[in-house]
Amino acid sequence: MSQDLILFFWLAWAIGWRVASNKVKATVRRERRVSVMIRSVSVYLSLVLLTADWFWPTWIRFHFAWFFKRFIESKPLVEMSSVAVVCAGLGFATWARIQLAANWSGSVSIKKDHELVEAGPYRFVRHPIYTGLLVAIFGSTFCNGEYRGLAALLLVTIALWHKLKLEERWMSEIFGMRYERYKRRVAALIPFVL
Repeated sequence: MSQDLILFFWLAWAIGWRVASNKVKATVRRERRVSVMIRSVSVYLSLVLLTADWFWPTWIRFHFAWFFKRFIESKPLVEMSSVAVVCAGLGFATWARIQLAANWSGSVSIKKDHELVEAGPYRFVRHPIYTGLLVAIFGSTFCNGEYRGLAALLLVTIALWHKLKLEERWMSEIFGMRYERYKRRVAALIPFVL
């Protein structure tokens, strides 16, 4: 039940995200396609790890049984807390996406008349969309409760960290000292920590 609810929230979020992606500024510079492909494969693989029980043949489940073992017991409190964490993460990411408005892009890119957004969730972290997504995947992982979910969380974290580093470099190139001051004032992903 909780996993179905989480899947519903992820699908609703993805549809809204896709619809909103049509209202963006023209792109002036974009990251290489191979970089986008590698990150996309990592994210899709993590989705398969988290959700696709039907994907795993019996022989894989037999030989890699530890991967499908639970690291946390399935209890109503854990499941409902997981749903709340997923909703909070997706909500935070959505708030950040709304704040970015036409400056948003699915890949690392520079938009025409690109603006440095420091309002809304960008007051707390420099990459609130990634923070929100990682929180939501964390919630999904705990609802799933199996070690494969932890592998999915690790994969997405690595993919988003790579994207974050490229964005940071490009933002520093465009906004110079203004971005450097922003970096000193605001953490990247976790307020006051990281």
